[in-house]
Amino acid sequence: MERRTLLCVVLACFAFTSCAIQQRIDVTAPTSQECRGATCDIDVSVSGNEIVVVDYAIVKQPVNIRWNLPNGSPYTIAIDIIGGGSVFRCNANGQRQYICIDNKEGGVKVYKYTIKLTGPNNLEKDPYIVND
Repeated sequence: MERRTLLCVVLACFAFTSCAIQQRIDVTAPTSQECRGATCDIDVSVSGNEIVVVDYAIVKQPVNIRWNLPNGSPYTIAIDIIGGGSVFRCNANGQRQYICIDNKEGGVKVYKYTIKLTGPNNLEKDPYIVND
């Protein structure tokens, strides 16, 4: 009798757990772009009210990082690197491109930066630069 009871309990537990509501976790994996060479072009676009850009720019050597909006974009781009100090020299190159020279002083370090787009909507996003 114990064997039959145990089997019923196991089957009941299995049936109960298989009827549980499945929850979908919608998490997007972070994206990255490795920057090697003298120039690193990072594409920036807008989808709905969201800025689309890689989450991590991984810099392997001193480089010019260029953030580029597509031609015809109604937005103007600006970049603000938090705690960048003397490591980055940045300036706008027209309204659709922003350039920062990363001289990689200070060794391995992660910098958070803000992309600011002004236009039909004012949008911001905070990705990272990783000096590796």
